[in-house]
Amino acid sequence: MTESRLQTARVWGLLGGGRCQRFRGNHLEAKNRLRVGTLGWALVAFWVQVIGVAPSWVPPSHAETTRALDEVTERAWDFGKTPVALEQVDDGVWRTTGVTNAYLVEMPGGNVLIDTSLPHQAARSLELLESVMKGPLKFIVLTHAHVDHIGGAKLWLSRHPNAKVIAHEAFPAMQHNLEELAPYFARRGRMAMPNLVAAGEAMREVDPLFTYGGIEPDILIDDDEPLTLEFGDRSLEVLPMPGGEGPDGLTVWLPDQRILFTGDLTGPHFPAFPNLYSVRGERYREFLPYVRSVDRALKLEPAVIAHGHFDVIRDENFIREALMRQRDAVKFVHDQTVAGMNAGKSLPELMSEVNLPPELALSQGYGTVAWSLRGLWETYTGWFDFESTTGLYPVPVRDVYPDLVEAAGGIEPILTRAQAKLEAGRAVEALHLVEVAESVSPGSHQVLRLKRRALEILRERALAGHRNFYEVSWLDARLGEVRAALGESIEPGS
Repeated sequence: MTESRLQTARVWGLLGGGRCQRFRGNHLEAKNRLRVGTLGWALVAFWVQVIGVAPSWVPPSHAETTRALDEVTERAWDFGKTPVALEQVDDGVWRTTGVTNAYLVEMPGGNVLIDTSLPHQAARSLELLESVMKGPLKFIVLTHAHVDHIGGAKLWLSRHPNAKVIAHEAFPAMQHNLEELAPYFARRGRMAMPNLVAAGEAMREVDPLFTYGGIEPDILIDDDEPLTLEFGDRSLEVLPMPGGEGPDGLTVWLPDQRILFTGDLTGPHFPAFPNLYSVRGERYREFLPYVRSVDRALKLEPAVIAHGHFDVIRDENFIREALMRQRDAVKFVHDQTVAGMNAGKSLPELMSEVNLPPELALSQGYGTVAWSLRGLWETYTGWFDFESTTGLYPVPVRDVYPDLVEAAGGIEPILTRAQAKLEAGRAVEALHLVEVAESVSPGSHQVLRLKRRALEILRERALAGHRNFYEVSWLDARLGEVRAALGESIEPGS
């Protein structure tokens, strides 16, 4: 924060005008109705059937303390299986589950909300958290600008207009970028999460409160200055920890109970190699800020990590070892990439050669070493690979595929070679050749059957390997297109 902003904000004396106004301790009576309407609740009821909603309260869940450091059971395709339910995390700390966790922290004289759920789950999340909320809502902390964390923010503000929104100084720019490119990112997001994208679109049609963007934070947190909120004899710290899923990452530290609310700093499942490049499309996420942020989390010595998704982790020793492994694994990949670049190795060489050693092994079910490495390479050196002159011009190699087919005497020699590649276990090379043949015969069943087999082999390998959510989702989407073109029935998950 700049010198003109307070480093410590006291609930009874938050300075303002414009960005922040003085709190007067007034309670906001819950008289305003949720702005969803009859049609809105009908759609919510529909998504309740799809996503599932639990009773108004269930006992706290305790993540198993025997989970492995090198693999997790969860995958992002499990998001929709998590019901919207209310759990007590600790004394005065509640969460609603769902695709994303939202947390309510009860403090003397007021409450702090951490994240606000996806649009189609926000109303139920709000209802459940309000059922246990005592006193006014003082602050809403948005851990970063992704819609699954801020989708219900305007709904909460419509009911609690005196609440102050806290975000990272990079939040406005990230929100603007995601808002400006919303149609583009929706098309790409639909590939991996079609149901969630459709649910958000349905809610936006019902009520403009659920349209992405337009959130104006009252307090912005700089990277070098955390914010301490003091509530009588208790305090809560809002800490800048960028890098996990963008430069606008915040965490919340509850020192008395040693609970760290991480947002997506450590990913949707923990521990895992972070998603430092997302194939659904977004800005590159930088390695070294991530390393520094995880190191900062380690120094807090948390006893509990309250994630943005899935389980709350309660094993202090496991948390320490897992955070160390995540930090050291990312630093290892960074250093190996830099060394390889300086040694003159190509990007494909490094993507093939750089792997985590056994002592740093992590799940790559959401982010992968190879994709993140490529993002790091292009962050440091840009998109031009310094190899082919053709890369400088807007003429992709696909433009000459028909010429290759003609030079080969038709698609038959190319498909014969593609079949040989498949039989040799070289499915990616086979797919390259199939795409050459496809350039002149896109509807050929012979071409489509070879393409289907190449994609099936890649999918089998993906499921036998890292089970990466985005890789499997991409392959499923492409297989669906091929099977539809062949007139085949498509079984879910097949």
